[in-house]
Amino acid sequence: MYRSLLTLTLLTACTDAGNECVTPQGCGEGLLCVQNRCVGSEVEGDPRALYEAEFALRLDAECGVCHFAGAYEIPVGGGDGRYRLHSGVGLSAAQLEENWNDLQDFVRPGDPVNSLLLTYGRGEASIDPERDGRATPHPAVYGTVENLSYARVLNWLSLFPAAQLPDLGLPPPPSDASAPTMPGDPPPPPPPSAEETYLSGIHGVLARGCACHTSPARAWAISAAASADVASFQATRAWITPAAPDQSPLLQYARGELGHSAGAVWAPGEPEYELVLRWIATVQ
Repeated sequence: MYRSLLTLTLLTACTDAGNECVTPQGCGEGLLCVQNRCVGSEVEGDPRALYEAEFALRLDAECGVCHFAGAYEIPVGGGDGRYRLHSGVGLSAAQLEENWNDLQDFVRPGDPVNSLLLTYGRGEASIDPERDGRATPHPAVYGTVENLSYARVLNWLSLFPAAQLPDLGLPPPPSDASAPTMPGDPPPPPPPSAEETYLSGIHGVLARGCACHTSPARAWAISAAASADVASFQATRAWITPAAPDQSPLLQYARGELGHSAGAVWAPGEPEYELVLRWIATVQ
């Protein structure tokens, strides 16, 4: 009964004369009934405003049956690597804010199709194997990527502005090395230490891309705070191989290898991958 009420709240409202649709089936092929209007998969506007107007209820209808607040005794809270949301209609502003903050761990700005929200929604990732020792496949919420709701969520995620990577002053890759210095040229400034660049930028890149690992339960666990700590640097250091950066377990998992439950996070050539690769080479 509750789930039916929630779905009807999302897709229908009161049946006034101006409504174009009052049931999920009330529109033609290729259209969805959203707030009593027949719409396609395209979305325009501010992602946060759209979240409050539509997608909070849409994600609740599609994910809330398992991810409601309190499931597995885990509260709503961003940065813990677990997706939880306050479920139901008439949420307070504070509850919507908590839902929004928790969602950020599962959104990949600039690369919506690889956002964890959709990776799990397509059934391509496993459920928390470090919780119970089993890599249980996540059920597919969207049976096909042609699903109209999937396309609408994907287009909404594409509105999130891409994160800007920090300029950390890391040495360029060998193939990009600058021309040799000439006699009389001033010596280049010493590069920052690997710990300094981790604390000032690499941690933020990892915390966004590998949000599940901000949970203390993970074998590799880092701080969820915007400002990193030395403990997170030391934890990350144990998962890298400076002599062969691309063979670091951190990047092998990021490429979706070694049975990574969330699949591929970055591919070689992507800006985040290349930044982390260059950083690993500076670690001593």
